[in-house]
Amino acid sequence: MRYDNGPNEWHVQFEFFKWLEPTYPDLREVAFSISNEKGQRTVQEMSRLKMTGLTAGVPDVCICYPTKLYHGMFIEFKSAIGKLSDVQKEMLHRLESRGYKCVVCYSSGEAINAVLDYLKGNLPMKKIAPMKVLAAPRKSTKK
Repeated sequence: MRYDNGPNEWHVQFEFFKWLEPTYPDLREVAFSISNEKGQRTVQEMSRLKMTGLTAGVPDVCICYPTKLYHGMFIEFKSAIGKLSDVQKEMLHRLESRGYKCVVCYSSGEAINAVLDYLKGNLPMKKIAPMKVLAAPRKSTKK
């Protein structure tokens, strides 16, 4: 396939999962994509999705496989000319500050290498500001 500006994000992500499935089937069982794009959705669909947890800036892929250094890994896929939005940057920072490894990959090869490094423990943990202590859950007054 030929692309003017390289493969699009969908194709890069597709190639990554095509590699992951046979190479690390156990890891594939706990790796999934997060459909978080607006696309061609109606106002009603977007409202329903937001009410059920749709959150702007969430990375494309989550790998729920902890290592000695991290709770899990998130991958944001971008095309060769893609750029992170401010909302995406903020979300990546939030996730990293809570002990997740986050990477931005512009090719399936970058994502594959990031996962291999993650599994080997070769990705150093960034110095992030301490996490805020969460407030206790509110007690429901409804009966």
